[in-house]
Amino acid sequence: MEFFDFFSFAIISIVLAIIFFIKGRKFKNPRYSIRSNSLIKNFTQQINGLNISYNNQPISSVTVSKIAFWNKGKETLNYSDFAEADPFEICSNSEILSASIIFSRNKTNSVSCKISDDKKTIKILFDFFDKNDGFIVQIIHTGETEKCFSIKGTVKGVGPLLKRKINFEPFYVRIIEKMTKRKSKGKKKYLNISLKIFGWIIVLLSIFLLMSIIYAMFNGSIKKEDFIPLIFAFVIYLVMGIDVIRPKIPREFKDFYEIIE
Repeated sequence: MEFFDFFSFAIISIVLAIIFFIKGRKFKNPRYSIRSNSLIKNFTQQINGLNISYNNQPISSVTVSKIAFWNKGKETLNYSDFAEADPFEICSNSEILSASIIFSRNKTNSVSCKISDDKKTIKILFDFFDKNDGFIVQIIHTGETEKCFSIKGTVKGVGPLLKRKINFEPFYVRIIEKMTKRKSKGKKKYLNISLKIFGWIIVLLSIFLLMSIIYAMFNGSIKKEDFIPLIFAFVIYLVMGIDVIRPKIPREFKDFYEIIE
């Protein structure tokens, strides 16, 4: 039994060491997320005299998209960290009508944006981003969804931004919405609250499971072959619960959630 106690203590120590190591690491971690709201979609002239245009140019679709970008890592992200051959840009296969920075967490970041002459690319300029520093750019364009955008840029030592996307909502929220067809803002709010409560329940259950494992270890009622699966279950429950509870983007980015209708 002494060997089993030592083995159990070693497993717990390794898990805690990994957690503290991850928490203490300093690295650049750029992240972004996109939301879109279609105002006009596939408009055709059905009423005589009714036309939709922008700067005297007829358009059939208008969509407002918001792109939130922030540094999730603890190490400062500088503009010079982007490779010269692949700078920080937002590209679109639709026409970009306008773009503006509607939020910047830290004014000293000096964030700005500029639309290219062909109205297909937005160049992003900034000085630096510390942890959770970032911005929200609002884009009005002729596309129908956020799928028309691609985020370009390669950060030295990190890789391309294309792989750093975080969905606004977890996949299970989108699955639930498709099953229940809840699309209104009010129902969506209650759905998110329910998920938060569900997340806290999972976290509390994981803590109860860990306490049960520790109690069973001390009174010798746990079998050797059951210890590792139980620890594994505790880690899975804890990670799932935290993933549901924590916000997908920094809490200060409130403008990202507002919908233009």
